[in-house]
Amino acid sequence: MSNQFYFNGHSCAEYNIICSNGGTYDAPERDVTIIEIPGHNGDVTLDNGRWRNASVTFPCYVRRGFAQVAPLIRAWLHGAPGYHRLEDDAHPCEYRMARFVEAIKFEPMYTDKEAELEITFSCQPQRWLKSGEDTVILTAAGTLVNPTQYDALPTITVEGTGAATLTVGEYQLAIDNIDGSITLNSSIQRAYNGTMARDGAVSGVYPVLPAGSTAISWDGSGVTSVTVIPRWWTI
Repeated sequence: MSNQFYFNGHSCAEYNIICSNGGTYDAPERDVTIIEIPGHNGDVTLDNGRWRNASVTFPCYVRRGFAQVAPLIRAWLHGAPGYHRLEDDAHPCEYRMARFVEAIKFEPMYTDKEAELEITFSCQPQRWLKSGEDTVILTAAGTLVNPTQYDALPTITVEGTGAATLTVGEYQLAIDNIDGSITLNSSIQRAYNGTMARDGAVSGVYPVLPAGSTAISWDGSGVTSVTVIPRWWTI
């Protein structure tokens, strides 16, 4: 079977494209500031605590019907501003969030039936694990195991009534009123119930899931369940 990549819900095969996934194995660049100090040998580096976006390039070949699919390819790639999900056959357990901003340059071959091109995406640095999208439902205290070396920022929903204290590893969050359910999103540091903001109902530090095991428990007789979407990632 030919290699494929999938962007914004569509496969490249829909446009008669086959590709090489060789460019998908690279790692992003660490964001550091280089400081040169007179009289001091070597550079001093200041780590800014983040990774830069990565360019991911797919060498592609339009194997038939180039003249007909070229406008469809342009519409597919340039018609989707912003970040969208990007997957490829070489990494079936992962996905990236990518945006396409490059020029499209086709190289027709001999006839209008075939062409070569390179498709390059600007990707956020994380390789998100699909297993990190799985929902874990706890009705009693339990443990989650982060399979990577990178801190994950989970989305946690507490269901029930009344007040509670949620403990995730070394982190604690006090909830003054669950009122059916409340979602705690560590990625954006917000609490909500559907479209309703609930930040005022929460105090404490939003939890992080470090590498290895993290215990999860709670105090509050009105809690019926705690649901966790861990959002594991690697580079």
